[in-house]
Amino acid sequence: MGIKPQSLEQLLALASGLGFTSATLPRQFVPDDAAAEAARSLAVRAGVPWRMFYLPFDVFSDKNDLADGLALIKAEIPRAVRTGATITYNHVFSGSDSRDFAANFAWHRERLARLYEILQPMGVRYCLEFIGPKTYRVDFAHEFIYTLEQTIALADAVSPEIGIAFDLFHFYTSGGAVEQLGTLDAKRVYMVHANDAQSGRTRDEQMNLERAMPMATGIIDARAMLRALAAGGFTGPVFAEPFSPKRERLSALPAEQAAAEAIGSLRRCL
Repeated sequence: MGIKPQSLEQLLALASGLGFTSATLPRQFVPDDAAAEAARSLAVRAGVPWRMFYLPFDVFSDKNDLADGLALIKAEIPRAVRTGATITYNHVFSGSDSRDFAANFAWHRERLARLYEILQPMGVRYCLEFIGPKTYRVDFAHEFIYTLEQTIALADAVSPEIGIAFDLFHFYTSGGAVEQLGTLDAKRVYMVHANDAQSGRTRDEQMNLERAMPMATGIIDARAMLRALAAGGFTGPVFAEPFSPKRERLSALPAEQAAAEAIGSLRRCL
């Protein structure tokens, strides 16, 4: 939503006042164990538990040293878990300029295994998110994972306990259909990003960072997708996740007004 909270108290008061049932932990406010315990207590009092947190390092990036990044994750994540937050994820980028599909799959599997070895004993529910748009993957020399089935295959190569971060926009742009979700064990979906596609574009013309609020254009049948996931056992958090141009407008609004638009959109879906 473009909301930048000044404190955990402000964020939790906003979430509680509008009826959100969980929140994403801003890691910058939990620099040590004492702050983590305080964050947990604040969430209990507000009745809004922390559910999701972001990793401090992207294991699927070539930009930084993997060993240093894994050490940072190992040091920081126990604090996030101490607050009560247990879900985190990574994007799987849908192409590479240096590795073909087989080499890239092996590269991802090796890094995923090393990360999972750290997170699993901590009780973290780790998941992967694929990136669906054709306009994004065609810019790479070698296409890589961009569908739900491929993402499950990568997760299974390490552990069936690795879940899916299911983004409605990515599923739609990857060519996914609601009927496919009838065979999915949706208990393996740990979180959902709800959004809509942009009007005036075909499925293959959609741009990765240009998305509407869920049910804003009606191109993506958010209700049908969420109904299918619920029928399959999904019980995790659902986030409204628009991008341009909606996020720019929301970020210019007072925080309460922006958050109210988000939960209003989610309620129409749910």
